[in-house]
Amino acid sequence: MCFAALDGRPLLLAALLDNGADVNDRVTQQSSSNTFGLCPLVHICAFLSHNEALQLLIDRKADVKARDGYSTTALAWAGFSDNVAGIHALIAAGADPTMLDMIGYAPFALASSAGAISSMTALLPYTPRQQIDKSLLFTMLQGGGSAEVVSTLVALDADVNHQLNESKLSAYAYHYEGLTPLMCSVLTSSYEATAVLLGVGARTDLRNARGKTALDLARDPVFVKARQELVREVAEFIDQEVSVAM
Repeated sequence: MCFAALDGRPLLLAALLDNGADVNDRVTQQSSSNTFGLCPLVHICAFLSHNEALQLLIDRKADVKARDGYSTTALAWAGFSDNVAGIHALIAAGADPTMLDMIGYAPFALASSAGAISSMTALLPYTPRQQIDKSLLFTMLQGGGSAEVVSTLVALDADVNHQLNESKLSAYAYHYEGLTPLMCSVLTSSYEATAVLLGVGARTDLRNARGKTALDLARDPVFVKARQELVREVAEFIDQEVSVAM
């Protein structure tokens, strides 16, 4: 069934289901080399934009609220790959756009981190204000803060001075408590985003838990290693959760 979902042909999936295959089957192996580790079929089809196959699974009563090994939903996978048609199909079938993954982010945040503007637009009506604010930070932490994405979030009134007050990534990431989007843009070398944030009035006087401002982070050579480590850590988490095999 998992290979059939990867293939994406509805007729093949239908034949297997008609012969007793489980519509809620999932990949059972999880490893860094397996993009779809512990993913249900709906996640695979949503991510790969196999939308006819996705609709077939929905029609056969697949669980659209199922989670993968990282508590991520099919809706988040669709958002990350900018599969707007898949987003609409899943929501129409009862998927919940407010369900959070293991580190506390909704599908909108995943779409933002991938620069998936169309998916962001589709998910916006269902996204709580707090998640929009958090999405700006999450996008910066992943290093995906293009000027377009940041401008879009700013236009949605995302709080450009929102500070990170918790982290479920690791003790190392927790060390960055108090980060603002501006600080994150410096740490991840997203300098187009830095310019946008400064242009809309992001505060430069705020300090993180280590007492550092965005300017301190930009000036201090000690933070070159910190920048590389933070980007690596977040990138590894994203690769495990919604990695794109190019």
